[in-house]
This record gives sequence, structure tokens and C-alpha cells, in this order.
Amino acid sequence: MPIPVPAVHRAVRSLCARTLLSRPYATNHSTPSPPSAPTPTPTPTPPEEYTPPLPPGQLDIYDLSLALLARDKQAKLALLAHLRAALPALPDGGEEHTKTTARIRKLEIDAEINDPAVRWTFRQGKGDLALPIYRHLTEHKWRHEGALDLLMETLWQMNVIPDLLPWVDPTVDMRLRFPAPPGQASQATQPAESSETRESSPPEPVKPGTFLLPSQTTEPPLVEVTAFHEEERWYTLVMVDPDVPNPATQSYTTFLHWLVPNISFTCLTRSPLPLPPALLPWIPPHPQSGGPYHRYSTFLLPQRGPLPAGAMKAPLRRGFSLREFVLAHDLTGAPAVPGAPKRELIGAHKGNRKGPKVQVNTGAEVGGGGAHMFREKWDESVGPIHHAVFGTSELKYGKPKRPDLYLDEAGSKPKRYY
Repeated sequence: MPIPVPAVHRAVRSLCARTLLSRPYATNHSTPSPPSAPTPTPTPTPPEEYTPPLPPGQLDIYDLSLALLARDKQAKLALLAHLRAALPALPDGGEEHTKTTARIRKLEIDAEINDPAVRWTFRQGKGDLALPIYRHLTEHKWRHEGALDLLMETLWQMNVIPDLLPWVDPTVDMRLRFPAPPGQASQATQPAESSETRESSPPEPVKPGTFLLPSQTTEPPLVEVTAFHEEERWYTLVMVDPDVPNPATQSYTTFLHWLVPNISFTCLTRSPLPLPPALLPWIPPHPQSGGPYHRYSTFLLPQRGPLPAGAMKAPLRRGFSLREFVLAHDLTGAPAVPGAPKRELIGAHKGNRKGPKVQVNTGAEVGGGGAHMFREKWDESVGPIHHAVFGTSELKYGKPKRPDLYLDEAGSKPKRYY
């Protein structure tokens, strides 16, 4: 039965009155006592092992719930043991073998996912990725709690897709962490323009879409990954800038900053990744003066397997086409990328907005691997970086001057005639 509102008000007033009466007050004739030093609050030590929030026998419904979960787990573990024992007798590669294998993988997760101890261990960051349940929970958190959404939103809103690749479906959580340049470990964050955020010496992995300073990226980043596959897989790492000014076309071209093939790892590989020798070594970002910000896009492209020596030739850095590179070296992740959207072109003829819809698949859609993107704008540190890397002064760009239609061949305006 709900408590009447006047009764609640009377109880609150009575409690406040008792609190005020019990509080000591200083009079005009009394000397105020000096304030006492605040007592430091001890930091609670997190427990090393899971402890149920309620002891047995305190709440019947809680005990019944735990018993129900325990029975369900035992039943699934018994079925899992039965399927594992029956699997070797099935013909390898057959339909029944495939179905049983998929059922075993599902039961490995279903048997543990409702265990309170497993959930507590995962929240404490102590889960072992060698176990399927913790790989499942880690991937679910990455896919459904904002990290992957932020990455894909950045790639689409910044037009990395489709400027560099027509479609990407990351399956690896890739992060970049730039080491702090010498003498800048305690540098304060510089003021940002409008809503753009620039970080100085970021202590954490760079968030997708973040603005960095050119002085922060003079050294190659540490590549950190969280993978969800047990078997060893191979990847090619590329970093491309699609916003290099091209005066010849009054537009933009690309520049390949980094190319590292044959990177292998599993779900148990420690980060940062130990990278093999680069096919094209790191060239620091150097955004040109007079242009907009640059989108430095990094991709982990899935290989079919380890590439033999000489199988991949070093491409030209300027004018690098990531789509052609993916097609040439078969870095799409699968022959038919699952889930790839069917792109549609409206209009079979020029100017016909009501023509038939034609489904187009470029073949350069990438299913698998990882992706990342950060941004930079020109500042005074680009000049020394450009000179140290290329040995020349940096080029400066700007909008082309509009021609004056009233100038003659000599470049002067004719006199006005009245």
C-alpha cells in the first residue's frame, strides 16, 4: 500500500528538524573552533575473485535463480561433451560435420554466458581471450557499445568511404597510439578551431576522426589490435592520404605514407604488434599549406596467407590507388564479401533520372581487417618535417586567381571610351 504524501512530508520535516537540533552552532560569545582536517577516504581494494552479492539463505528467490542457472549450465555442458565426442566419427567436410561444429561453437558460449562469475570476470577486464566466451563478450562490446559505431560513422561522414574504398566491414579492433615527441610529453593542448578537437601528446589511443598536430606524428604509430580469431591470419597495413593538392587537375590526389605486408597475429597476440620490415617505410604526415584538413586513413587488409618474397612490389607513393591495390593483391577478405551492399546507379542514359536501376559491385569491397582515420591541418612544424624528409622546402597552395576579363594582352586595362 503506497504511503500518503502528507505522511511522507511529515516524516521528512521531522528528520530535518532532528538533524538541525543535533547540529552544534557557534554563538556570538563563543570562539569558533578551527576546522578539522578532512579524513582521507580509503580507496576500496577490488576483490580478486568473484563473491556473490548475497550469501546463501538470505533471499530465497536469489538462491532459486542461481540454482536454475547452474542446472542450465550443467545441461549445456553435458550436451557439449556429447557433441565433441561424436564429432570425430562424422565425415570431415560433410554437411553433418559442419552443422555439429557450428552447434559446438554456439554451445561453448551459451553454456557460460549466464554465469555471474563469468560476467564479473569480464567486467573486471580479467577475461582470457583463449576462451570462446570472453572472445564473444569482447567482440559484442566492441560492436554494440559504440566503438565500432564511432569508427564507421567517421569513415562514412568524412567520406573515406567511398573515396578510398567502396565498402569496408572491419572484424578487428585496431587502434593507433603515437609516441610523444621528445620535449612534448607535458605540452598543453593547443586551442582548437571551432568544434575541431586537437590533441597534444595523446596518452590514449587516438580516437577515429581526431585532429592531431604534425609534430605528434613524426614517428610511426604503435599498432594495437584486439582480434577475435584463434587461428593465425595475415594482413597488409597501409596508410593513405587522399587530400594531397594536385595543381595539374585543380583537384586532389593520394599519397601512400606506409606499407607493411605480412603482419600476422591471433587473438592472443600482445599489443602493440611486432611489425615486419616495411615495403615502404613511414613518411610522416605533412599537410600542405593553403588546403583543408587531411584524412590520414589506415587499413589492415586481410591476405589469403603469407606472401612470398617478391610477390608484392612497392607501388608509387603519389597517385596510389587503394582500390587497384586491393584488387591486384586479392586483399578483399573473401571471394564474395558477405554482407556487401549492392550499389545502384540510377539512370541508364545521360540525363535520364527515371531509367532502370543497375546493380554494381566493384570487387574492391573489403570484408575483414581493421580501419582507422585521423586528421591534421598545416601548421609551422610542417616546414621542418618536409625539409627533413624530402630535403626541400614545402610547397604552398591556395585557390587559383580568377582571371580578369578586362585585361588586355599586356596585362593592363584599356582606357574607357566616352
